[in-house]
Amino acid sequence: MIKTWLFCFFVYLLSYAPSMGQAFNFLESQKFKQGIQSNGVLFQDKESNPALFFPAQSQNPVVKFSGVWISSTDTNSIIRASILKNNNENDFTYGPLSITASKVDSQWDRVPIVKQNIIEEHILRYKESGYMPNENIINWPCNAPFPSRNILASFADWNANLIYEPLLGEYPILSGNQSAYLVYNDWHANRTAIVSNPIGLEIKHEVYTKENNPLLFRSSFHRVLVTNKNTINFKALKLGIYLESNIGEGKSEFVRTLPFQNSVLIYSTKQSDSFYGTQIPAVIVQFLNAPLAGSIYITQDNDLVTGMPQNAEEVNNLLSGKWTNAKRLTYGGNGVDGSNQARFIYPGLEDDVNQQFDWTEEKSGNLPGPRNILLRFDSLSVESNQTREYILVYHIIEDFKVEEMGKLKEFLNTVDSLFDIGQITNTPVLQKTDSKIYPNPIQQGQEIHLEGLENANIHIYQSEGRLVKELEIKSSVFSEKLNLKPGIYWLKIHVPNQIVATHKVIVIE
Repeated sequence: MIKTWLFCFFVYLLSYAPSMGQAFNFLESQKFKQGIQSNGVLFQDKESNPALFFPAQSQNPVVKFSGVWISSTDTNSIIRASILKNNNENDFTYGPLSITASKVDSQWDRVPIVKQNIIEEHILRYKESGYMPNENIINWPCNAPFPSRNILASFADWNANLIYEPLLGEYPILSGNQSAYLVYNDWHANRTAIVSNPIGLEIKHEVYTKENNPLLFRSSFHRVLVTNKNTINFKALKLGIYLESNIGEGKSEFVRTLPFQNSVLIYSTKQSDSFYGTQIPAVIVQFLNAPLAGSIYITQDNDLVTGMPQNAEEVNNLLSGKWTNAKRLTYGGNGVDGSNQARFIYPGLEDDVNQQFDWTEEKSGNLPGPRNILLRFDSLSVESNQTREYILVYHIIEDFKVEEMGKLKEFLNTVDSLFDIGQITNTPVLQKTDSKIYPNPIQQGQEIHLEGLENANIHIYQSEGRLVKELEIKSSVFSEKLNLKPGIYWLKIHVPNQIVATHKVIVIE
């Protein structure tokens, strides 16, 4: 027993020993391949070449570059910011953050990728004599360096000692069928993007795909956990997603904000190009766990209004719905010289505050070209050691046509429903309530009975995420024939101002 423990401990130390690691890796799914760097740079390799390819086996690019932008305002109204730009200008570096350490160990300069089937094999075989877990299972960044008990990534902790021990059968808990996991920070970085003091943020970033639903084969999901490791509290932390387009031949894009779907769409204006022929894809960024607070474009020049930011104040302006000179985004034209303030760039008729006319790139008379877009979440307060979670997804829409916008919105609404019922993060909302739903399974045409749900609304979704029925419950005892086809359904229960539970119901013949 002692020998086994010593062997496990030795391998554990080796798994955290300094190594060169891999600062760049590809997460490849059935339909596309995405490049990821250990310092948070998405869809670009270390030589600044595009690295999001569709189809997966091709070299056809759909995005040039993407990553997080963050600004903060502390309780003394001092602004800080950390961003990343094209050509490897970056205010982030790999590794967890320790304010007391002088630098980050190079062993964190890696992008481990684990697939669910490898984990399942590990669970079955870890007790076999001579078995050695997959390298990426061993090196999954679950703990900060020993002897810290700081948990970085979720894992099955069989003995509840807060230490990741894969040789004892423990394994990473993934949000998808395969995941890459990055840990990076803005404290130890050689800051090259803007002039600003670091904020003191540690970012845990899972990139994953969902291979169990054909609807999501072309989607890249991102779960971003931002922890304030500084001793300072921030009364306003603003996180945005910056993206530079590069669809096929590039330089021919338009952008459209879809506020009702919490999304921004970038699409090619060409009828055909040398990469995709006549079937040119589009790219969408969709926020899932919080509303899209705003969107704005940025030009790749030194324009004093629309150009790239140079300091923390200018980043904060952009993440507040303003241009770099603090002038508000306005409705109509190029968004600079209008009279009405706007939150979204080119939303068509879907800005519920400004609906004077259909504001799009086409109707503004714009020339197509490369598009650099910044989407933002709402500002949040973040105290020292507090963590905020952001969940979003990049979609590749195959052979997009503007006239099929309604079909596209239906798809995005379905993805949002899948997130609501826990099919995006593998964590359905199953909160404890006094409610009862029976029988379950239920035969087709049979009445279902619900108790303890007075003054509630129930939304019923197919397993694919489509809303198929709504029920309004007034009394504490309710019965109704659902008239649903055989299959798996999710009942999401709403009471005023909150979702209290989600239940899985099976309908049989």
